[in-house]
Amino acid sequence: MAENHMDKMVNNRNVDIKGCEIPAKIRIHLDEIAQKLWMRPSHACALVGAGFSINALKSDESIPTSPTWAQLADKMLERLCGEGTPYDKQYLDVLNVADELQAAKGIGEMNRFLEANIPNDGLAPSELHRKFMSLPWTDVLTTNYDTLLERAADSIVDRNYERVVSKDKLVLSHSPRIIKLHGSFPSNPPYVISGEDYRRYPTDNAIFVNTVQQALIENTLCLFGFSGDDPNFIKWIGWIRDNLGENMPRIYLIGYLNCPDSKMSLLDKRRIVPVDIAPMCKSKDDIYDALMAIVNYLLQKHVKPEDWGRKGIRIGGYHEKQ
Repeated sequence: MAENHMDKMVNNRNVDIKGCEIPAKIRIHLDEIAQKLWMRPSHACALVGAGFSINALKSDESIPTSPTWAQLADKMLERLCGEGTPYDKQYLDVLNVADELQAAKGIGEMNRFLEANIPNDGLAPSELHRKFMSLPWTDVLTTNYDTLLERAADSIVDRNYERVVSKDKLVLSHSPRIIKLHGSFPSNPPYVISGEDYRRYPTDNAIFVNTVQQALIENTLCLFGFSGDDPNFIKWIGWIRDNLGENMPRIYLIGYLNCPDSKMSLLDKRRIVPVDIAPMCKSKDDIYDALMAIVNYLLQKHVKPEDWGRKGIRIGGYHEKQ
């Protein structure tokens, strides 16, 4: 009875990881993820979106940060129409703008536009990237074109990630892998960006869609760097739901969501578990520290194999000597 009471006390208190407090309601979800992540073998994989690249280091202050979808749409409009754009940006669909740019200028120009406007060479992986890649993900799937995850993985001694940039290389690849779902800089286009690209993706890249679905069936899927209205998030979740329907396992969406209750309810209906770090942040400037606290928490949940079976030690939990 005493041990159960202690477990209850631990589970209902906030946890401070290097000065960033993790609320108990977030910790509950992290414990669920950690249990799968530190299994032998692991049963957790990650899907990483563009928001995670904002945490990169700049080699020079003149290097721009990775653009948001809205900022990318603005740049596309400037390329199409110049600065005096006739569009009302308030209801602009970035995928439609990409369709127009690709139709007007050609796919080659679209590829060059993305390479010019989404930084890569001037950015370096941060400590957050390196710690994230040191977690024992079965695979790290990403819609990002930049190479931050790959370069972060190069510094991880005990994990050898195989890089997969095309569907031709996917068949013979082995986990753990970094799978570039939408193309990869600097020389692996075409890059998935337009509405037409997304429409044709399940047909043209069925093997990638099947890989994500299989990963979801076999593992706990954790999304980082996406927002609830991110086009990548919406399209990928839609494809998965179309194929798995009511059998779709729950997916964890981890990030600065700050969603109204109505959107939270919609996510729940779509079997998405929102792990909103907004309560951990006084402003968006604190997102890096909050994500670092999340990753550090997951790292601290590791129990070494030689400690398994010792009294008072739970797999996937903090080990407490008795």
